[in-house]
Amino acid sequence: MSLPTVPPAVPIFASYCNDFRYDALSAEFLRAIGLANSYFLATNAGAALPLNYKKTCKHSGCGCHDKKQSSKKCCPGKEPLDVLQDSFVTNLSIALTLRPITTVFLLNHQDCGAIRAFLPCSGYPLVGEVNKNKEICINAQILTNAQAYVKKKFPQMTVPLGLIDVNGTVGQYDVLTRSWTIIHIGPGSDPDGLWFGRTLNEVVHIPCNCH
Repeated sequence: MSLPTVPPAVPIFASYCNDFRYDALSAEFLRAIGLANSYFLATNAGAALPLNYKKTCKHSGCGCHDKKQSSKKCCPGKEPLDVLQDSFVTNLSIALTLRPITTVFLLNHQDCGAIRAFLPCSGYPLVGEVNKNKEICINAQILTNAQAYVKKKFPQMTVPLGLIDVNGTVGQYDVLTRSWTIIHIGPGSDPDGLWFGRTLNEVVHIPCNCH
């Protein structure tokens, strides 16, 4: 499920977070891989989080399931995230009336406030904490569930998955191998970046206990 490296004849449908810190970085990434002016865009708080949020909440360790807490406390976002999920489907459905899209790219980002707010029992790192592997694993589960949701609603779609860090570097996730491949190196140099020190095309394996 690789992204195009040259402008496709048919635009893709891209979805990333509405966090202002990542707007320019995400757009620059898509431009750098040849997709400038070649994608329809929909933004969601939490990026892929609203897609299959209910299932994500059930995953112990990388979701919100916690037997010691009420489901309402651990999964507080059902109603607002259902609205965002429906909005995503509506936007993609409208885009399909305009062009025969076959690729939907889901891009999550580091330090996501929506994940922190709507998966409060997941162990997602607090502001200032450095727990890169935990954050990467939670995003892997969110993206996996979101991909399954999109493919169920739109079976014809190829759905690549990405995670952009504070430096603008992007890892692409392979659900089958549970590995990440660095597909873009961003302009930043913050050592707290999830992919800091990684090289282009490097394959990264992060052990996770939530699949």
